[in-house]
Formats: sequence, C-alpha cells, structure tokens
Amino acid sequence: MDLKTLLKKRLQKANDSQQSLNDEAAEESYFQQYLAEWGKEPDATQGIPRFFNKIPKESEPLRLKLREESRSNLLKRRSLQLLDNNELKELWVLLDQNQSQPDEQLITYADFQKVSLLAGPK
Repeated sequence: MDLKTLLKKRLQKANDSQQSLNDEAAEESYFQQYLAEWGKEPDATQGIPRFFNKIPKESEPLRLKLREESRSNLLKRRSLQLLDNNELKELWVLLDQNQSQPDEQLITYADFQKVSLLAGPK
C-alpha cells in the first residue's frame, strides 16, 4: 500500500468515528427529550430505597444504642409470632387426633382445615 491509500483510509475512519459521535449525541438528545416528556429525570434517585445502612462506629454511642434497641424490638416481635412449647404440644395433639389413617400419620386437607380452625390464628 502506498501512502496515499493509507491516508485516505485513515481519513475515512476519522469521518466514520465523527459520524458515530454525532449519532450518539443525537441519540442522547432524543433520550433526554423523551425522559422530559415522561416527567422523569435521569439523575433522580429519590424513588430508590436504601437497602443498607452502615454499622455505626463506636464513637457514636447514640446510634449504637438505637441499633441495639431496634434489634431487640425486632427479636421480641418475631418471638411472639412463634409457638411456645405448650402451644406446640397442643397442635401436635390436634394433628394426632385428626389424622386420616390411624396406621400412618397422614392428614387430608379437610382434616387440616378442621385443625386450623381448632388451633387458632397462630
């Protein structure tokens, strides 16, 4: 290849890259225009919730206490949702009394519905 053809190719590549840059700029302007029409801005992150909060440092005792208190409240609420030992024994007796086949510990859906009515919401 001679120098003339190499320069022509280089010039053509530069024109092509310039055209692609123009196409990208036009695409970006259309994108911004359509976003503005729909009432959404591309930098608006106010609708995204926070999923992670950093653990407070030891130099922030108030935040540490608040975290401990909220964790203990969560654990109390969760423990109230669980069955205690007596409730679990009562449920086992109800399931045992309402089993479908006496030789196997199986229960039908109708029997399950009876047990759920007798056992209560918990």
